[in-house]
Amino acid sequence: PSHPTHRMTASKLRGALALTLGLGLTLALALATLSREGVPTGVSAPLAPARRAVPHPFATRHPRQLRRRSLRAAPGALAPIAPRPSAVISRNTKAMAFDPSIISGAASKLEVIVEPLLSLAIDKVSSYVVNPVSKTLSSEVAGELGVYFSKTVIAWGVPTAAIGTLLILAAPKPKLDVDIDGGDETPSSPFAFLNKQKSKEPVQYLKIQRLNDKLESFDFSLNKATQSAYKATIERRKKIFERKYGQNIMSKLSAEQMEKILKADAKYRKASAKLQEQLSQMTKGMRTLAAKAGAKGGDMKMMMEAMSASQKINTLSMKQSKALAAYNQAEQKYIKTVSAELDEETRKEFISLLKKNEVVWQDGISSLSVTDENIGTKSHVFVLNFPGDVTASQVKTLRQEVTAVIRSANTTRGDEVVLVLNTGGGTVTGYGLAAAQLTRLKDAGLNLTICVEQVAASGGYMMACCADRLVSSPFAVLGSIGVITQQPNVYERLNREGVEFLTVTAGKYKRTLTPFKKPTDEDFAKTEEDLESIWTLFKDFVQTQRPKLDVPAVATG
Repeated sequence: PSHPTHRMTASKLRGALALTLGLGLTLALALATLSREGVPTGVSAPLAPARRAVPHPFATRHPRQLRRRSLRAAPGALAPIAPRPSAVISRNTKAMAFDPSIISGAASKLEVIVEPLLSLAIDKVSSYVVNPVSKTLSSEVAGELGVYFSKTVIAWGVPTAAIGTLLILAAPKPKLDVDIDGGDETPSSPFAFLNKQKSKEPVQYLKIQRLNDKLESFDFSLNKATQSAYKATIERRKKIFERKYGQNIMSKLSAEQMEKILKADAKYRKASAKLQEQLSQMTKGMRTLAAKAGAKGGDMKMMMEAMSASQKINTLSMKQSKALAAYNQAEQKYIKTVSAELDEETRKEFISLLKKNEVVWQDGISSLSVTDENIGTKSHVFVLNFPGDVTASQVKTLRQEVTAVIRSANTTRGDEVVLVLNTGGGTVTGYGLAAAQLTRLKDAGLNLTICVEQVAASGGYMMACCADRLVSSPFAVLGSIGVITQQPNVYERLNREGVEFLTVTAGKYKRTLTPFKKPTDEDFAKTEEDLESIWTLFKDFVQTQRPKLDVPAVATG
């Protein structure tokens, strides 16, 4: 510390610590001296080596006691010489006895030595530690610091507590009404991140969204705003039921009937999900055990493991049968509930659909999905988006999306692709690669529809012409079949400044027009020749994709 008062206080503290350590050492030496002397000053006692006690000739000893005594002092063993304070050895029994008066004398001497030392230590600690601390705490500065600390806690703590309370109150509440769309039933919470669990799904590189769900959410929001939340919920449930069981069956149900079926469906989905998980775990376990039970030959340990695996398979088979029976009971109970709410004609149609239904044994998929959409026979539409920039940097994502669509789409089912396109073109290489990705879709047999919202010019039209069907907004800009290159030239300015830019090339046309060299007629001619060749490739590509288009008439740039 630089302040004189601080240096003085520090020196006092060091002195107090040194004094305390000195007192402690003095006390330890005093105790050691007493332990070595064994008796107070003026009292003497003989110190004799420990000897084996000789039993009295007329005393009886138990054999076990004799054996213990012989183990303590074996014949010929040397016992260590140890001080025996206040010990008086009897000549008859050779036993040791302690004199209480000697012990009380040692205690009184220890008290005489320790008491002054403790008093001195307490005085020094009080003068150098306790008193300065108490004065500091009772000073005006300490009081001001306490008040400042209290104000700070109040100023920050009260708003923080209020904001936290508002966040908890404003957090989304758990849904009281269960849904049947198979979504996540876990209620959202502001503290949900504390309960994160490791997902078993692989890393997903593509973000996929069902547009039907998005459109249905629009309908729900509009119905909720224009009618009521209750009616919007009922309409949404009807649409979900219609998608699951068919429009003819569920369109005749009232709100009360829908409510009953909804509760039954929630119970069935909860029970079926739990039983499906149990069946799946049992099946995995049985497969593993079957692999172990198939071992042949080997040592005895391997044979015992194979026998144990076979027994465990039998046990799991019995449990699996019980779980499957419980699954069937839950499904039948649900079917009875649905059937009870239908009239005779609708019930017959429901039975007909159940007969045609394919039983699906897959986690997360209900075996009672009876519409074409749920058994995978209805065509799918894959919607892609390409908001292109000058370098067509989005082509990387487009390539991944096209690969995923080709691997997943089914041409026999009638799947198709819709691309939302908005770009004014850019580099020849970038948009040439983007157009090549779209030709992959056509080569795979997928119908491609391109929707132009604002502009698809130059390289954008190179992509747009790949469509089987091209749709655009009324004032969108399409076309601009041409090629352009432009760059500044600073040769004259560098020449005036006395700067010469040197370039070494191998090849006559390795460098034609550059910003740093004086352009020549030969450079212009070569550049125009390159542009003409690119333009010819562009027109040929458009003509291939649009055979009926008069390309020479519209390819004016």
